[in-house]
Amino acid sequence: MRQQHNEILGIAGKIAEIIRSGRTAQEATTIRNALNTFGGKLTVHLAMEDKAVYPALARHADPRVRQVAQKYATEMGGLVNTVKDYLAHWQAKRIEADPQGFAQATQGVFSALAARVAAENKELYPLVDQA
Repeated sequence: MRQQHNEILGIAGKIAEIIRSGRTAQEATTIRNALNTFGGKLTVHLAMEDKAVYPALARHADPRVRQVAQKYATEMGGLVNTVKDYLAHWQAKRIEADPQGFAQATQGVFSALAARVAAENKELYPLVDQA
């Protein structure tokens, strides 16, 4: 799971670098391809959490583990929908036509995702290690 976090954040970092370079409109197709990979990896990661991690932790003997698992499972729904909407909206032509809007939307999504990854790495996955 941590490796998947690193891969997802790595792709986000590459997209952020293109944005910082000012080449967003020129690299719209490259960005969209990276977003496809990003979305695919994130979808697999979330499915693993939903089908394996959260259910296992929800059955754990320690009530604190169950509570944290429930909190993360509940909170993730909002971020998943935000990411899905973002990925559906920002197709290559739209990125090319509105690089500033894309940059702003990307900053918001990537910041929320980075905060979520940091929280999972700090709180949730240590519980997984213990479980």
